[in-house]
Amino acid sequence: PLVIFFLNKDQLKYLLITIIIVCPVFRLLIYDWLLQSSYQDIGQTIYRLTPAQLDAFAFGALIPDFELKWNNVLLKKLSISFLLLFIGLGIWNMINLNLGYTTLGYPIGGIDNNQHVWSYTLINGSSAILILYLIGQRTSKLSQLMENRVLVEIGRVSYGMYVYHW
Repeated sequence: PLVIFFLNKDQLKYLLITIIIVCPVFRLLIYDWLLQSSYQDIGQTIYRLTPAQLDAFAFGALIPDFELKWNNVLLKKLSISFLLLFIGLGIWNMINLNLGYTTLGYPIGGIDNNQHVWSYTLINGSSAILILYLIGQRTSKLSQLMENRVLVEIGRVSYGMYVYHW
């Protein structure tokens, strides 16, 4: 938050894009370092390491910072392409890595096929697309349900608990 406070809007945009690009590289470097030090449970460590998951926050911040709207035709096409990649790789992972369907092809803490490097970015990007879509559907019943005061308050409190639970 302190870094963001001192950046102007254009600098923040560059920072968000940089974080999304650098995070997978960071996960790869951490993996190599932990592997060389004979560390156990590398996949879970990378999953729980906050700097390795900063792309999730960056994807979420893209929506307001870039003022993204679901009614943008180019954004819809890019989003659908991204989601098809996400689904396709998930199915490929389930088949080739013998993963159960409950993982959707993206097991938490997995390191097979270098998933610890790229899969979190795909999950985070797909989640941002889903959020963007839901924001664009303000008149839907689901949107009205999610804007319920009680659910908003539970979400506000539970998010803080989630961030600190590890």
